Amino acid sequence: MVATKNRSESLSNLLQALAAQQDTPDFEVIVANNGSTDDTAQIARGFDDALSLQILSVPQPGKSRALNQALRLAVGELLVFTDDDVVPAADWLAKLWKAALDWPEVRLFGGPIRVAEDRLPRWVARSFNLSGLLAARYDLGDTDRVYPPCQYPIGPNMAVRKDALAGCAKPFPETIGPGTSSPVGDESCFGMTVSDPVAKDRLYVASAHVEHRPLASNFVFGTAVRRSFMAGRARGRSGLPSVVSEKGQAVPHATLVVARLQTLRSAREMVCLASRYLGFLIGRRQYHR
Repeated sequence: MVATKNRSESLSNLLQALAAQQDTPDFEVIVANNGSTDDTAQIARGFDDALSLQILSVPQPGKSRALNQALRLAVGELLVFTDDDVVPAADWLAKLWKAALDWPEVRLFGGPIRVAEDRLPRWVARSFNLSGLLAARYDLGDTDRVYPPCQYPIGPNMAVRKDALAGCAKPFPETIGPGTSSPVGDESCFGMTVSDPVAKDRLYVASAHVEHRPLASNFVFGTAVRRSFMAGRARGRSGLPSVVSEKGQAVPHATLVVARLQTLRSAREMVCLASRYLGFLIGRRQYHR
């Protein structure tokens, strides 16, 4: 399922890729049209013959609200989420489904999210945390593994067993996420609803990969600083560590700052890191008094 707003061209690319999925069991696509004013609805309807498709209109703003309403329509055993600016590999769904069969104890699944290097400014590309925050790039390597403590699959490439949501009327928090005044942190909150931060029921499926195509506007410096602050605040609110290493381990900010200074990373990365830490402290103080 996917929530979308005013991205008809990229949505079309996603739906084409879903229509071309190989070796998959029967699946249905739910498109939650979150108040689009372009030709999103028309573009989606154009795939009626190629896909088993439901198109849901959710005019109230908020990606989390749209996904919660889409979940009410879902009937499959494995619920798969992606974004409207993603193009999945042809065997993406097949790999996730195989993992669900092979790992019955796992509740939550994810996989690599790749971004073409020519889409990333150098100062973003060389930072694991910034490229994850601004471009949703995520890669834990070429081997299936349990997610490290406090780490969760993220929106462009995430799947959950339906029975893991039993009793959760609104697993996505509707006061945060895209379309709200706090546009980040919704996916971590969703993950924590399904799986305890230290549980070993989250699986990284190395072969189930997607390509993310972020907008260039994501990398405008002011936008990056604001988003870093909001991401830090969301992590502070959730109780999760603010930053992690490329190996998925929590890293103290002081350690990361020293490492960046030693390697002469860009000033822009340092400012974003400081902004994230400030947000983290504020979030932790506001919600954990």
